[in-house]
Amino acid sequence: MKEIISSPEVTAPARQFAPASAMVIALSIGQVVSWGTLFYAFTLFIVPMEAEFGWSRTELNGALSLGLLASAIMALPAGTLIDRFGGRWIMGICAVLGAACLALWSMISDLTSFYLLWIVIGMLHAGTLYEPAFAVLTANVRDYKRAITFMTFFGGFASTVFIPLTHLLIDHFGWRQALLALAIIQLTIPGIFNILMLSGTRGSMSGEAVTPSTTQEHSPLTGALRQPAFWGLSLALTAYALLFSGLTFHMIPLLSERGVSLDQTVAAVALIGPSQVGGRLILFFFATNVSARALGKVVFLMPIVAMILLIAAPPFGFPGLVAFAFVYGLGNGMITIVRGAGVAEIFGTRGYGAISGALTLVTNLAKAIAPLLLAFLWQIGENYQTPLHIFLVITCIGAAAFWFAASASKNREIQK
Repeated sequence: MKEIISSPEVTAPARQFAPASAMVIALSIGQVVSWGTLFYAFTLFIVPMEAEFGWSRTELNGALSLGLLASAIMALPAGTLIDRFGGRWIMGICAVLGAACLALWSMISDLTSFYLLWIVIGMLHAGTLYEPAFAVLTANVRDYKRAITFMTFFGGFASTVFIPLTHLLIDHFGWRQALLALAIIQLTIPGIFNILMLSGTRGSMSGEAVTPSTTQEHSPLTGALRQPAFWGLSLALTAYALLFSGLTFHMIPLLSERGVSLDQTVAAVALIGPSQVGGRLILFFFATNVSARALGKVVFLMPIVAMILLIAAPPFGFPGLVAFAFVYGLGNGMITIVRGAGVAEIFGTRGYGAISGALTLVTNLAKAIAPLLLAFLWQIGENYQTPLHIFLVITCIGAAAFWFAASASKNREIQK
């Protein structure tokens, strides 16, 4: 097929922000808070709400699944808006509305209202978390890969900070008052930071990117959808999303079935967060000049190694479990950066928000169905052995898909 190439080549407006500018730092701190209040804190409210209302954990977790579905649906529209108008008001308004939703959550008394509220929170995820922030960075920061690494390094501390903080607030003030406290934090940090500190930023469609993806008569997303690299990258990220979400929701029963004590499980899971941050730190200091394509070819092998370690861990006891947690966390931390920088590297920065939103649509759907898929596979044999091997195959498919995407995009550059 004949390659579609932009003509004539146009000059993009200069990116005015440095990777460690005040704007990037403010956006990074806002990510810590938004992830902490609008995502990680959720699990801490399950037990007190279950005790007060008598709702089952399945019913409570159903709200989060609906939120993930809503986030998937809104990812593309949110990305397109940021491409057109920049992230200042979109991320600022979504952060403020997120604070309002936390306050409304503190007044919840029926399950239907809780579900409706989490659908709205999920929609706001599309305008507050990593994907919209990546769109802002790629359009406005000179070394966007370093800025993405910097921001995700900060973001890795969200669970470390907000899980104990939320637990402390619930213990001392009750779950309703804890939500009001989180609402104030969400309003005063990302809400205000995004509106004030993103002043002067632009969307990628405000000017042409350095390497446009398509001709002028087609949108960047349309051009990306015509490239085999898009579908390879989509499959790779979807495979990893299935693994990540499935393990997140099934880790404790999975390890319990394999004879691991709860104390050992908690200790091993606690290593994932620091390993994730460690992986990002390694990239920030030692791999900033390595392309996302080259990096991804290595990083997407890590989930395969992690699954092999998890399957083989029981004979090795706790040390085997620690090895799994370390490799899994390391890979997770690095894949976030490859995902953020890889989209811009493969498809160009023009229309980044829409292209990234299309990928997020697919991966968030995978995150929503993965826990149900793993539960279904468990029911077939009433053990996790077969599901683990199926997920190992899925990680292999994901790695092969990324290699294909990287090679296809490289071949396209050569053809140009």
